Amino acid sequence: MSKSCNVCGEVETEMHIIYECRFVQNIWNKISQYLNVRITAEKIIFGTNLNWILNNLLSQIAYSIHKYWIIRNEENVNSCEVDLEVVVKNDLKYKASIFKFIKNMQLYKEYNNALVVLFPHR
Repeated sequence: MSKSCNVCGEVETEMHIIYECRFVQNIWNKISQYLNVRITAEKIIFGTNLNWILNNLLSQIAYSIHKYWIIRNEENVNSCEVDLEVVVKNDLKYKASIFKFIKNMQLYKEYNNALVVLFPHR
């Protein structure tokens, strides 16, 4: 028996969690607009031929979304609200700080730009 998504009621698969659920589509749509690139499930999984920075960013966001789902499912949803945007934002901030520390300014700037696009008012 397949598990149903707590958010939309669809069958909860790995692809649904990371890309298909309407709950995460907002994040992918913002990234698509920011990068002016259509983000697809294939690009998230296999990467793009555009550049390694984009591949790194997509992988990090997919990881954060998956981590959110694990946290959410481990907690009692009724007693603990976990915010997807907070998880993604904190992960991106953490990665940006690492890139700054190791002086990879190209990745640091890209992650900071993504943070501004995804979370302009936070």
